[in-house]
Amino acid sequence: GQEVFQSYLLAAPPVEASNSMLQDSVIRLEDHIVNKLGQRFGRGQATYFTTGTGSGEPEGIVTAAANSTVTAASTTTVTYAELVTFMHKIDPIYRENATWMFNDGMLENLKKLVDSNGLPLWQFNPRDGEPATILGKPYVINQKMAVPATGVKSILFGDMSYFNIRMVRGIRINQDLIAARDTVGFYGFKRIDSRLLDAGTNPVKYLTQA
Repeated sequence: GQEVFQSYLLAAPPVEASNSMLQDSVIRLEDHIVNKLGQRFGRGQATYFTTGTGSGEPEGIVTAAANSTVTAASTTTVTYAELVTFMHKIDPIYRENATWMFNDGMLENLKKLVDSNGLPLWQFNPRDGEPATILGKPYVINQKMAVPATGVKSILFGDMSYFNIRMVRGIRINQDLIAARDTVGFYGFKRIDSRLLDAGTNPVKYLTQA
């Protein structure tokens, strides 16, 4: 099969700054505005890369992930046994390089879980540059993942390297003088797309809350 990567245009609403403000500021205000536009793009594209529909916009990883058929008994958290079952719904070849993904609220819940010996599932790794793990696998915090609640896809697990993102160059910032108001408008544009490369063996799956 084939996956075709498009280049959907992501545009930030313009930010206007008066010429007097730009001239009188003790900091280089242009750099500050561009930095904030970059943060806005980061949050905006994170939404598409997580939950985008794939129709007229990028395909989000949650949208593309397969159903693990594991449903937690709780609406807000999971159990040790449910996570173990979830892990083994992923083909071993993908599990070798697998990563968890969830939001910070779920991480808080997972830090409170213990295994059958009373040991915490969340393990801090003291080695520099090494991530903390859950059941021996690293995790990624993504605040665009759904807050644990009834029926939502709250956790992803699998080989995230199969999720491909296309970015056409970087963010393009334009500055235009708006003479009637004596202001400068800062406009940002970026072209993006994303797809999960899945030949039918489901490298990434999701767990659902009750």
